[in-house]
Amino acid sequence: MLLEKRNVVSPESFDELFQKEARTIEFGSAQEEAEYEKRDSQLIARIRQEIKRLFGPVESRELFVDEEWWPDHTRRVEVGMNHFTTTLVTALRNLLTGAYKDYRILISVYVNRAETELYIGSMALHADRALLERNLYLLIRSGELKRQFAIRYYLWATSEWEREIAESFPRLRSFKTGPAWQVYQFMCQLDKSDQLILGRSLLKRFHPEGESCSVEEEALRSRLDIFRNQESAKEIFGGKTEGKKRKSASKKKLRIIMAEKLQAAFGSECIGSPSCPDQEEDFFFKMKFSGWIINTYFWFGRNASLIHYSHNISSEAAFQFPAFRGGYSMPIAGIGSAISFNSWLGISSQTEWKRLTNEDVEPACDAVIEHCRHFFEVAPKLLKGLELETVE
Repeated sequence: MLLEKRNVVSPESFDELFQKEARTIEFGSAQEEAEYEKRDSQLIARIRQEIKRLFGPVESRELFVDEEWWPDHTRRVEVGMNHFTTTLVTALRNLLTGAYKDYRILISVYVNRAETELYIGSMALHADRALLERNLYLLIRSGELKRQFAIRYYLWATSEWEREIAESFPRLRSFKTGPAWQVYQFMCQLDKSDQLILGRSLLKRFHPEGESCSVEEEALRSRLDIFRNQESAKEIFGGKTEGKKRKSASKKKLRIIMAEKLQAAFGSECIGSPSCPDQEEDFFFKMKFSGWIINTYFWFGRNASLIHYSHNISSEAAFQFPAFRGGYSMPIAGIGSAISFNSWLGISSQTEWKRLTNEDVEPACDAVIEHCRHFFEVAPKLLKGLELETVE
């Protein structure tokens, strides 16, 4: 979407240049005006047709195509962030040929088109170039950064699987229940070559940047899925536990110990600190890396005694919307979400320690710290060179 020939300017300069670049026509006769209006109406119809083709008859109604016309060779479209895609820009640009080679299409982008205060920026799209407001350029650039990060993340996750296998699964073995433990149990039944094949298969299912799975990879993963279903059933419907039933740890205890260990491990590097663990709520903390913020979230369950953690990565730079409901800001980009040990290995979308007793709390919290530290150590390498320009 980042056109090779582009001019990125401030909103004030955009308005000035947009007016300056208008190709206004003065009609010499009523027939010339009628011909222009007919040609203009045909372009509106083509724009609507492309939008309907891309998004379907129902969703396409969320985009606005202005039917008013002025003799300035300009068509106007308004879209929300979710519809502002490379595919849309390419489709509209492809319309600017033949009788429309001197036209331009003004694309105005909102976080949500229904809320006019949530305006991000505009692009004047020509056949051979584009004029962009700076904020919209940053939004476009963030899409490319997200793609680059996803590729790096996938390659790193691949190396993580290879290391787990080479070192006899030191991290998988640390889990005593759940998806990671089940994968470890199944891996122990395979030789090393099949372990590598299964690892690649799991990665490809969770990372869209991976290639499609081979027949061999699909077959091994299907066997794993059957095994995991059987093991999960055993956990749920298994026999009675021998001896005295162990008491589950309270959520308050989990929060307090987790917060204390986080403060000791990362407190000096955090932006702010976790919310008070005495409160009946979950918490998160933030750390800065190369112009990005890694948010680490914790959830302690509803009824069960558990610890759930995950990271997401958002830009330090944010869009500001002072007129929206007393003021609102939104990170320009998010390039990674739901990141955790299980997810980067393709094992599961969540990483949790469940059914924790008082004796389990300290080891589980220590394991969370270890997994967080491991990701924080590699994060600067994953993010290097992906800095998003600061909004001016």
